Amino acid sequence: MKNLTFIILMFYCSISYAQTIATDRPSALTENASTLFNNGLQLETGIQINSDYNELTTSSIPNFLIRYGITNKIEVRIMNDLLYNEIGQINLGNWTLGSKIQLIENDQYTISLLPSIQFDGFSGEFSTIIDQPVNTKIVGNWVLSSSMILGYTLGYTLNDKILGYSILISKSLNDKFTTFIELYGFNNEINIDSGIAYLINDKLQFDTYFGTGLNTKMIFGSIGLSYLYLK
Repeated sequence: MKNLTFIILMFYCSISYAQTIATDRPSALTENASTLFNNGLQLETGIQINSDYNELTTSSIPNFLIRYGITNKIEVRIMNDLLYNEIGQINLGNWTLGSKIQLIENDQYTISLLPSIQFDGFSGEFSTIIDQPVNTKIVGNWVLSSSMILGYTLGYTLNDKILGYSILISKSLNDKFTTFIELYGFNNEINIDSGIAYLINDKLQFDTYFGTGLNTKMIFGSIGLSYLYLK
């Protein structure tokens, strides 16, 4: 599951100098194209509840993403979910290990590559890397105005044969609040979600979002926190 994002500041240059947190939350699929600061450590976590209108389906209680900047343009990432299913069972989900590599960055747009691989670290069974779900996606941010940004994602998961795509518009309401609306999908499934992020301080962000399937019986919502630690 993935937990998606947007840039929470009005200008990218302000991120560079103030080193304010910029997260991959709270959108469902669209990550922030900017990479983490060199030696920066960031935790992004939240609870996501899913339903098919009649009853709860498998939900994250919580999910988490840990990001570490090994340079200003490359970060490593690990994520997982504590899953609660419809019959009341709680299980740890599969681990996802990946990276974000910034390809292009200027005042107008940013483009990054996000490769990742999913694996079960506690199954005790050995399988080759080629058998695992391997995902590669391109994420981008385009500055439309001083307060509005367009984000997008295009990715494909090998072995599972899943095409993921999204487009997102985010708007900064002021120095603290940013809102967004996102259209995203996997293969033929299309969903829409919207939410808001609140910058508690330069290193701490609170967020929430809600969404629904456009051609499926699905509703979902999430609430989360993100924290940036800099050495």
